[in-house]
Amino acid sequence: MTATARCSTIALTMEELINGLITRVGLDKATAEKVVAFLKEHAADLPGMLAKSGLADKLPAGLADKIPGGLLGGGGKGGLFG
Repeated sequence: MTATARCSTIALTMEELINGLITRVGLDKATAEKVVAFLKEHAADLPGMLAKSGLADKLPAGLADKIPGGLLGGGGKGGLFG
């Protein structure tokens, strides 16, 4: 895959995320874009934030272990973004 194709894919994915925040969460476009910008800026910090949030404790038994890359801080794999 060329660098141009990768950038195009990433842009499409970000646009899909923005559209999902608009349609599924009910955010307006400007707010959805701010959320995506925050997530991009803090991507390295997200696994730790989610682990500290206690979200894994609220999920059905075993589900947190199935989330890729240890995003919720489990499994010692470095998290989804690192």
